[in-house]
Amino acid sequence: MLRKLIRKGELLVCPGVYDGISLRIAQKVGFDAHYMTGYGTVASHLGLPDAGLAGYGEMVDRVRTLSRISTAPLICDGDTGYGGLSLEIARGPGGTHAARQQRLFTARSCEQEFPKKCGHTPGRRAVPLPCSQLRAVKRHCSRARQGSGAPSQLLFTAARHLAPEEETAMCFFFVGADILFVESPETEAEMERIGEALAGVPPLRLPLLVNVVEGGKTPVLSRQRYVELGYQVAIFPATAFLAAGRGIESVYSHLKATGSSAGAEGELADFMDFSRTLGFERVWEFDRAHADVTASDSSLPLWDDLERRWKLTRDALAVYKELHGDLELPTAFVVPSEAPWPAEAWGLKLGSRVQNIRSKEIFVKDAPERRAELDAMGFVWDEPERRWELTRDALAVYKELHGDLQVTRAFVVPSEAPWPAEAWGLKLGCRVNNIRHKEHFIKDEPERRVELDAMGFRWIK
Repeated sequence: MLRKLIRKGELLVCPGVYDGISLRIAQKVGFDAHYMTGYGTVASHLGLPDAGLAGYGEMVDRVRTLSRISTAPLICDGDTGYGGLSLEIARGPGGTHAARQQRLFTARSCEQEFPKKCGHTPGRRAVPLPCSQLRAVKRHCSRARQGSGAPSQLLFTAARHLAPEEETAMCFFFVGADILFVESPETEAEMERIGEALAGVPPLRLPLLVNVVEGGKTPVLSRQRYVELGYQVAIFPATAFLAAGRGIESVYSHLKATGSSAGAEGELADFMDFSRTLGFERVWEFDRAHADVTASDSSLPLWDDLERRWKLTRDALAVYKELHGDLELPTAFVVPSEAPWPAEAWGLKLGSRVQNIRSKEIFVKDAPERRAELDAMGFVWDEPERRWELTRDALAVYKELHGDLQVTRAFVVPSEAPWPAEAWGLKLGCRVNNIRHKEHFIKDEPERRVELDAMGFRWIK
């Protein structure tokens, strides 16, 4: 299957996965193949750096766990072979025919000095393997591949410390590699030189793999640029755990600062959608199929009652519109436990739910009739201008109260005067951070930058 994907002629993008959650999300998004990152696996499993501290058994246990979940090819980090020249890993196709498991072998064309380290971190030193030793790899892989139908992937690191690429590539062609991997080239020029050198060896034309680590040594480029440089496979081992690290730190900071998760809902996945991603729908279906038919409706599982939750949200929005004349809810708005609000909606975090409808299309994705109902109520879908004005006005109040715009990242707008009611619960610190680092609101909007300058906004120098 992996060979077929590579032969399609497009860049095969493989996200880094390191545990069951990251793999489930990768499958939900729809990637054709996944990469089990050694750095992420060691970090998530042991809480330690990727510096040779995880053993063969620990890595294989994680491979077994992920292979039971994965419905797509799973490429795994074999490090330096854990004392040998290759690491066997198995991928079960959906867990339905374990006897037909495919095998994928990883090996390095060079050993590292002990202890081994992540190839994108400082201090790792490579020890080249001569072609004579690679012949042993060929014998090992040939025996293991009999009847497996899956490629052996021979990886070589720290190319600038090895023989010329053409000679090294010929060694790999000789031992039967299907994919070539030069670890951590540091410039586009170096990547182009590697691509031209390997593509120029007539009998080879083997696929090239690039290892993209945000903040690492190799340039982060566009998909098209990787193709132009001669690469057919791109792995992104760090993207997921770097995103998770920033997200977790942000919500934990908010929790520590406020003592509550209220106001952080916009950074959280919807609980029901997250449960579906993990496969809870099969549990709910089983419960419904085997529920006591004589039991009352209230005893049946309600976790997956999407229609009921949608109607409750719609009815609560109708009451809000009747009371306030619009649907411009503060993010922190919670349905009061009193009339005229529907009793079933008391305590509902309606502001957060509205944000999820806008940003994640909860309830309305593939449901045009629900979208039409909201349109008829005057629901505002894309509101960048309003959000910008709200942010600007909140910053003006902050400046008036504090004398500057040195907003801490964990700062949340209090639910009290003189703050604009619509801004109550707004994570102003996160928004300021996104303006500084990601140019939210101001990209291609010079007049907004001028407004912030006039207010004394502090930019990154």
